Amino acid sequence: MSYEFPSRPKPLSALIALAALSSTSAWASESCEVADLAASASPIQVIANADRSCFTSWYDTQSSRYDSVYQEAFVRKVAQRLEQTVTQYQGQATQARQIANLTEYIRAAYYVRFYGDTDQADYSDKLDEALAHTIVQFLQSPFATEDGRAQTDALHGLTLMADSIKQLPQTFNLQLRLLENLNQARLQERGYVNALNNLFVAMAGHQSRQAFYDVLAADLSLIDRLYQFVIDNPQLSQTENGALLVSNTVREMGRLLMHLSQVSVHGF
Repeated sequence: MSYEFPSRPKPLSALIALAALSSTSAWASESCEVADLAASASPIQVIANADRSCFTSWYDTQSSRYDSVYQEAFVRKVAQRLEQTVTQYQGQATQARQIANLTEYIRAAYYVRFYGDTDQADYSDKLDEALAHTIVQFLQSPFATEDGRAQTDALHGLTLMADSIKQLPQTFNLQLRLLENLNQARLQERGYVNALNNLFVAMAGHQSRQAFYDVLAADLSLIDRLYQFVIDNPQLSQTENGALLVSNTVREMGRLLMHLSQVSVHGF
């Protein structure tokens, strides 16, 4: 299998974008640069408690030289720790920070595997599917949209991971439900809005994946729900964050309709 991205931005550009999306809070931890992880006796615990200043090193495409911490066997262990933490999640900030960190590391591993100069095979479908299950489990939790910086970081990381692992068909319904249940009082929180907007980031990232369009073609009510979201929320266009959600809803809905109409015309 292969991971398709809309473009291949320079790693520095991607890291600047990462920094812009991240909050500025620091999370105390022992040394957590990728080299430290490779040398640590308990690297998963280090990741869970990492300071976000270490994130940049995790995304360094040259870090693939630390082969042990990017092998699927290790990433799978991180994924298992993430699943355990999501299962135990009660909306507490400490738990949320660990979820955000573990998710960030997994996303970084996929980034390095795709962009790094490596002959390693892509991560397996089995790992992708296990991570998609964890995202679904989190989004089904009553604590998924808990207010708080760390809690919002956890929500943001997991909704964005649906694109990293190219498993949006498995998470689409729940991410759309987040949009439909938009908390108007939190529209001024850019992190919260970005977490909801990750649905559209993932939709754009799946535009070359036929399996995604097959799911939508089989259930056109999903497109109807996107349309209804715009109709039911005319006031959103009056704010910057609300307008972001509306414009991206319309853009991706248009892309879907165009693709499905082409399929219909060509009889595929």
